[in-house]
Amino acid sequence: MGSLFVTGLKSSSSKNVASALTAEELVERLDLEKAHLNSGNGKEVFHVPVRTFGSYKRSLLSISGNGNSIAVLLTYPNPEDYRLFYITDLNGNLLKEVKIGDNGKELPTSPNSKESGMASKSGDVCEEVVYETCSSGQHSFETGNAYQCEFWNNLQGGTPPKLFKINGICGDTGSGGGGTTIGGDGSSGGHSAGGSGTSPVGGGGPPKYDFSSADCVQNLDCENCNIPGDTNNDCKLSYDEAIAFNNNPCEKTKSMLTKPNVQQGINNIKAQALATLSNVNAGEIGFKEKKDGTLAPADVNSAHQVVFNDVTDSYGGYHNHTATGTHMFSPPDIVDALFGFATAQNIQDGVGNAYLGMIAGEWCNTCPNNVQYIHYVIQYTGAAAELGGYVYTEAQMKQFEKDYRKKVNKLLKDPLNSNNNGATLNNVGLEKLFFDTLKNIGIDGKVNLQRIESNGTINNVTLNSNGSINANPCP
Repeated sequence: MGSLFVTGLKSSSSKNVASALTAEELVERLDLEKAHLNSGNGKEVFHVPVRTFGSYKRSLLSISGNGNSIAVLLTYPNPEDYRLFYITDLNGNLLKEVKIGDNGKELPTSPNSKESGMASKSGDVCEEVVYETCSSGQHSFETGNAYQCEFWNNLQGGTPPKLFKINGICGDTGSGGGGTTIGGDGSSGGHSAGGSGTSPVGGGGPPKYDFSSADCVQNLDCENCNIPGDTNNDCKLSYDEAIAFNNNPCEKTKSMLTKPNVQQGINNIKAQALATLSNVNAGEIGFKEKKDGTLAPADVNSAHQVVFNDVTDSYGGYHNHTATGTHMFSPPDIVDALFGFATAQNIQDGVGNAYLGMIAGEWCNTCPNNVQYIHYVIQYTGAAAELGGYVYTEAQMKQFEKDYRKKVNKLLKDPLNSNNNGATLNNVGLEKLFFDTLKNIGIDGKVNLQRIESNGTINNVTLNSNGSINANPCP
């Protein structure tokens, strides 16, 4: 294996996720002396431990093939225990908890694990079987000699082979792809297309920069392993922590907003919202986040309004409202779009992962570029079994919309709820409109509202018993 020439600068101290690093910056945090690159059957598998400041063990795993690639981080809370590890993406999102049985193979999913779809930027999603060799590199389930490894009876001497699955790259090349992992200490990992195209393939040697813990990247090499939902910082998810994490609207929205593809989609939505301020013919656009990790455009009807006709393969979506429209979710946004996304979720995904975002633009004399973006996200918080009861006739929907417009006009007359002498609703007015709409439809308490500030702060918005609005920032 050849050596790698590193030209990157020590600039990553300002970056808080691994996906924000260049290839050169990432290489400096890897233990290349223990890296393994294996190829065959059309697949290339790269494994390398991360140099962490904590007592846990972490490594990168990259699988490339068919013109696509995926990369994940594997985190072992106890470096001496190969039986429990967590899989996260390079943005720090938790994808899966893996427990390995006595036979070296993955145990069935436990109730407190959290899994979500993970795929390359293009191609179909399917299960990718990952074969880890034993510490000697000579035995694996792929080659059929796994149980010849001496470490099954001598765990102090090394790590036995492992077999587990992640969502990966589909194709005609088979699932193995020469995916023997790890050398040396038995850890596995790798680096692929995490935003740069340069893959280290050997050499190793000491790092070019002498990083300190102050330079660490949060989801990569800091002293605390930063597993999402790990509130007591022990690098493990207890049952209660996992349940709380899965039901936490702050964590769900944080995870969604850190995805690079969603960020790009939101930028496009903001650009359209801005265009409607000066062009009355500019209508709505939108996107849906598909379960294969890609975005797809939303449909637009003859009235230039976004509709989501096919949501069967998606978690949620985003759209803009025009400058002349009301900058809050309408009854069809809630009933047709959000509930449609919720109904499309399977048992594994959970209806609570469905979401809908809305962005609108307003002129603002004190804002950057004289534009203020109104940005809200809603999530379904009811039970899956209840969705069947939220089906309404065309006449009912028309009445909901009529009541919605009446409420808008009423709120505009109150200076506490409006701006510019009743020209537009302010945040308080918009949020009162939302909760009134839920009550009118008969679904109050079934939808969570979040306001996203320009600085990225996520606020959970609730209605107090006296009719006032309360906004609690996410930690």
